[in-house]
Amino acid sequence: MIRAALARRVVHIAVGGGAFLLPLLAWQTSLCICMAAALFNLFVLSRRPWLARADGRGAVGLTAYPLVIALLLLLFRDDYAPVQAAWVAMAVGDGLAPLLAVRGTEWAWNTRKSWVGSGAAFCVCALVLLALLPPPLALAAAAAGCIAESLPLPWDDNLSVPLAAASALCVVRWSCA
Repeated sequence: MIRAALARRVVHIAVGGGAFLLPLLAWQTSLCICMAAALFNLFVLSRRPWLARADGRGAVGLTAYPLVIALLLLLFRDDYAPVQAAWVAMAVGDGLAPLLAVRGTEWAWNTRKSWVGSGAAFCVCALVLLALLPPPLALAAAAAGCIAESLPLPWDDNLSVPLAAASALCVVRWSCA
């Protein structure tokens, strides 16, 4: 099962490279790619044993990942900054946090998550976002995504992490305007 968890994380992080391609494609093209990815993930990837989750909820996260990017593309269209922030926070922040977690450093509100993993994921996520966005936006999106990743929410964090990151970016951008 450790190999499946690592394989899931590698896929999670690698797909985040798509955030860098958004400005090169029309938002409609990106939307079509996301919808095709959601179908592929639901009907093909979720059936692969090397991506299986112990809790059996692999299809939920695999499908939510491209669908939330599609939703953000519909909302923001040619404004790629919130979509890029959401995608990188989900890919890098949510993808790395479990890999960088250290036992004995669990959050008080969620013992399944580590503050060391969240902090390290924030640093890497912020660095990647700084290649795409101005510093205040990059830091706000990375922080919001990593905080959302640490919360014990009843839904898949492939929904909460990107939505928190995009929302934080919009709030900071609006407040600085």
